[in-house]
Amino acid sequence: MAHETILIVDDSPSLLKLAAALLRSEEYLVHIASNAEQALSTLRMLRPALILVDLQLPGINGLELTRQIRQIGNLRHVLIIAMTALSRNSIEQEALDAGCNGFIAKPFDSLKLGLRIRQYVEFESPASPALLPATIDNLPATAPETGILLRTLLEEHSRELAANAPLADSLRCELAQKRIGVFGFPDGESYRVSSALERVGARPLAFSADEWPDPGVMGDCDAIMLHVRPESRAIKWLTSALDSSFPRPVILAGKRGHLQDLDISLQLWASDLLIDLWQPEEMLMRVGLVIVRNSLPAHSFMAAGSRVLTRPSSGKSPHGASGPFGPGSFRSEVVVADDDASIQILVETVLKNHGVNCQIVSSGTDALQMIRARRPYAAILDVNMPGKTGFEVLAEIRREELPVRVILLTARQQEDDTTRAFKLGADDYVVKPFNPMDLLMRLRRLSHL
Repeated sequence: MAHETILIVDDSPSLLKLAAALLRSEEYLVHIASNAEQALSTLRMLRPALILVDLQLPGINGLELTRQIRQIGNLRHVLIIAMTALSRNSIEQEALDAGCNGFIAKPFDSLKLGLRIRQYVEFESPASPALLPATIDNLPATAPETGILLRTLLEEHSRELAANAPLADSLRCELAQKRIGVFGFPDGESYRVSSALERVGARPLAFSADEWPDPGVMGDCDAIMLHVRPESRAIKWLTSALDSSFPRPVILAGKRGHLQDLDISLQLWASDLLIDLWQPEEMLMRVGLVIVRNSLPAHSFMAAGSRVLTRPSSGKSPHGASGPFGPGSFRSEVVVADDDASIQILVETVLKNHGVNCQIVSSGTDALQMIRARRPYAAILDVNMPGKTGFEVLAEIRREELPVRVILLTARQQEDDTTRAFKLGADDYVVKPFNPMDLLMRLRRLSHL
């Protein structure tokens, strides 16, 4: 319902301006506050229909602010929607327990923010508890001058997100002054990628889908990112991808379904994949790591054909047409080592539903014993486990030259862990919280190398 009053509480100036502009364009009456104290002061004179509260406020955080609001007589039933970029599994329940009515993940989708707020204000149930990342392409249709304003604010907020994205110092150094080719991304995504790269000192070179740069330009790039989507499937840089004119490591980016639709030879040819709703920090991390990996000498075991960066000359798997997870395979077993019961259940359910036999353990010590005894095709290891850490198990696997693929599970904002993992010989990594289907796709990709 238009003309309802909304209070936005967030300490990010660019997000405040962006969210306020988006909601005002939907004819809401918007007030803003940058901390809990300002919000409480405003609420002495204002009874909004809805309050958007960032949970990571300085001083009094959003959870405590919500509790205090619920103690104010005329505000006990006001709608309070939590906003946060925190990724731990319990955060949504913590917000609901504190008294919030709903939850919106940051960064939010600029197209869907107004719809979500309208659903809450009109007492409808939102279809999903989380929103997609904002992109310039998702700006709502408004008057031209409003569209220009929103685009400017979104660009400002994208720069702030890129500047604040945590990244290990080693990867920042690795990316500084590196030339990164950015091919075939939609305009909004191309800006998002280039902005994040520039913020860490890299030098992006962006090309549209119908451009084909001079081979010398490509040769000067330290890494290349190619965007995959239905309308780009037939363009030259993708149909010619197995050509030797790509002299540098390549990352294929796109939705999981679009990447899975590629011929397996193209999936194997890529140095890494950037899947679905990636954030700037993950993109920077994966670009930095393919550069690091490309400069590392192959591990003695990996040199035999196990290394992720190996680019086969054909789509044929060394294990047969369907890889080790194919029908009748005797090496379709995977050891999953994590002390979090919820992750154990999630991963085991998805893998078993797709024909993969799982052995579940809760400690690094048990994982190493299981791997030695059963010689599975792959091991999925949490970095932080009781007994031996994932790093220690990985180091033992490589020292003993056990023929096992290894995927590390690491927490967000621990990029140093990932750099260390690849130096020890990891084949891939997944950042928690993760989509188990992404893990399955990465596991299947390794099964064909």
